[in-house]
Formats: sequence, structure tokens, C-alpha cells
Amino acid sequence: MLLATAAVACGDGGEETSVPTATPPPAITVGPVPTVDAAVPLAEYRSADMGFSIGYPEGWKVEVPGGIFSAFTWSISGRPIAQVTLLCNQGENMTVDGLIASDRQIIASAGGSAPSEPTPIEIAGLPGKQTTYETNFGGLTAEQAAVYVVSGECGWRIGLATYGPGTREPYLPLFDRILASFRPS
Repeated sequence: MLLATAAVACGDGGEETSVPTATPPPAITVGPVPTVDAAVPLAEYRSADMGFSIGYPEGWKVEVPGGIFSAFTWSISGRPIAQVTLLCNQGENMTVDGLIASDRQIIASAGGSAPSEPTPIEIAGLPGKQTTYETNFGGLTAEQAAVYVVSGECGWRIGLATYGPGTREPYLPLFDRILASFRPS
């Protein structure tokens, strides 16, 4: 926390005194939202370990930390602008509604907004559901969309996160193309 000094004038004609006051840290700012090209060519990513393939926009960074998680990130000058993540949940909650309920608990514990009412969606010929919600961490708003579908041993969560208020909508047509390219094996 930063401290600033404020001059306080005494109402009885006394001298001004300096009183330290707390100044909140500067808020995280998000730069201008770049134009999203929904027609950008998609490169294909295949994961034999997780059993899927998906298209991701050329120029986005692929992050595969291992295990059940993959991420595709678009950054400008090292600052993330948007991210698509895939998570293969195994074990409990292996229904679309179970996956959504589990996510709702995580979102609520992180102080996020209540997800929208799930809407039906079809991904790779499989029935699923989609929701949207917002989270805020340290003054940075993340607007998110999440799709849930079950195939084989995976309860898939495919998510889009964009950073800054009002940033999700321009990405939704691109997210739809990415979703259409998803193929579980």
C-alpha cells in the first residue's frame, strides 16, 4: 500500500498539519482491445495423451503444462488478451450438468458473477451446454464463456477468457469456429 501525505487545515485557525493517508495501489489497466479477426486461419493441435484435436488461431501461443489441461493464448507485448482452455475432467461429475455445478462452486468461491443459465449446444455431434460469467482478480475483469460436453472418459470444459470489460462479445464468432473444430477421440 502506498502512503500519501494530505494537508489538513484546522478549523480553529491553527496550523496545517500533515496526516499520512492510505492510497490504494493503481488499478490494473487493460489497453485497447485489438480487432478480432473471426476468419483468422486455424492451426490444428492434436493431443494423443488427452485424446482430442482442436483448431486454434495462428499466432496464438500453445501451452501444454501436461496432464488434463491445454491452453491457447493470444498476447500482445507479453500481456494476455484472450485465452482458450481445454480441461478433461475425469471421475466424478461426468455429466454436463455435474460439470456445470462443479464450475459454479469454483466461480462462486472466487467471487465471480453467477454464470448465465446454461444453453444447449452441440459440439462434435455431442450434446453439451454453454454458459457465460465474469470474474475479477486484482482489478482485472475476465469475461468468460464455457462449454461442457462429455465424451468417453472426459467431461470436457472448453473455455474462452478475455481480459477487460466488454471484451468477450467480439471473440464469440472465433470461439464458435474453435468449438466447431474440436474432435474428441
